[in-house]
Amino acid sequence: MSKKGLVHIDWAISMGIFVISIIALFTFLRPGIKEPGDENLFLNLIQDNFEKNVSTKIVQTPLIVEELDSAGVPDQPEININVVSGGWRATNAENLPEGFASPIIDGNDLTLKCRIGVCDTEMENEKHSPIMLTFHRSAHDAGELELDDDICSRETGCSAYLGVDETTEGLSQSLINSLFSQSTDYEAVKSEWGFPKNKDFSISEGDEISFGKDDAGERNVFVRQGKYWLLNEDGTRTKYAVIFKAW
Repeated sequence: MSKKGLVHIDWAISMGIFVISIIALFTFLRPGIKEPGDENLFLNLIQDNFEKNVSTKIVQTPLIVEELDSAGVPDQPEININVVSGGWRATNAENLPEGFASPIIDGNDLTLKCRIGVCDTEMENEKHSPIMLTFHRSAHDAGELELDDDICSRETGCSAYLGVDETTEGLSQSLINSLFSQSTDYEAVKSEWGFPKNKDFSISEGDEISFGKDDAGERNVFVRQGKYWLLNEDGTRTKYAVIFKAW
């Protein structure tokens, strides 16, 4: 073989060794190299479990009262709204017409009475302006709201029925506070959420870490912001945002 051919072979071998060296350098020494999908996998695990554990619902149910007679009836009738499903409770009754007493909320249930005469929700045009009942989901794993359809304490002097529910979804401040409590075991939550043992995460409200580990000194930190609505017990909503970090 000619010297010229040997030179070409040496050049090809040298170039191959150079390319392999560069690839090895980027593979083993460059920080930040991650398997495709790592970012979404870790952040999705945090965000999905966070939402699952602190989400809530508020249901508003219209109540139509055709008659609730407090006069001429020895045993005064009442309207009893009994919550059948667990994890729900009555929190409010709004748009009460004149004559109704303030609602009595006992545990999960609500009772309405007429203070004087005959109470109803009928207006002058013979249409009804319903009383709006509000129910709050107090447990993140509760099912759908169920109410007892038999709402009159007695048939005489009472005629009322429930309308169609309207549901609003969002996050519960009380459930968030429970998750972010100092008594919450980070390692237990990490295991329950299926987060890798050799990885860590944090959830922050603003600049302060609300839950999880400090990422100080970590160079490969994945970050995502989550924007939500906080649901208040009266049905109103407040904007809310958190920062999810994983490394």
